[in-house]
Amino acid sequence: MGRRTWESIPARFRPLPGRVNVVVSRSWAAAAAAAAAATSPTNVGTTATTGGNGDATCLPGGQGQQNQQGTGPATANVHEKDGAVVAGSLEEALQMLGERQQQQQQAIGRVFVIGGAQIYAAALGRREARRVLLTRVRSEFECDTFFPVRLGEGGNGEPGWRRSGQAEMDAWVGEEVPRGVQSEAGTEYEFEMWERVD
Repeated sequence: MGRRTWESIPARFRPLPGRVNVVVSRSWAAAAAAAAAATSPTNVGTTATTGGNGDATCLPGGQGQQNQQGTGPATANVHEKDGAVVAGSLEEALQMLGERQQQQQQAIGRVFVIGGAQIYAAALGRREARRVLLTRVRSEFECDTFFPVRLGEGGNGEPGWRRSGQAEMDAWVGEEVPRGVQSEAGTEYEFEMWERVD
């Protein structure tokens, strides 16, 4: 999830239980890396600068070297904060999860992307993204941000995606998903699952 999605979850519910919480944020990861560099005498060769927007930017001096935790340069920008793992990019997050799986620190089952828009777009650009669990809001709202893939009404959408049937969705989710259009506080919505077809 992105930083704003993380911050939208009430603090008492963070981190989300029973799963690895990963926040993808360039500014959080850079700030954590800069703080680690400032307090670590063994991390020579790292320069921290502050950009015009106040975000810290970390420039590793030892590109391609192992960091002190033994991970490669792609996961050198992965840190912990407030019960979540913070990575500077989706690629770093996925590599870190793969490393945890390989090192048998944690069994990683499914990876769920829960927002925001840039994270969705990055994830859907990867062939590994096989399914979309979508809550289609049927009520009208003024919006300026939209889901990056057009998954159409009545099973029609962008080429490469097909809408799954209710039984398929129930089986994949592992429980019965409410069927049809639901209504809550005057807002109508429906749960859908879409699968990538090659």
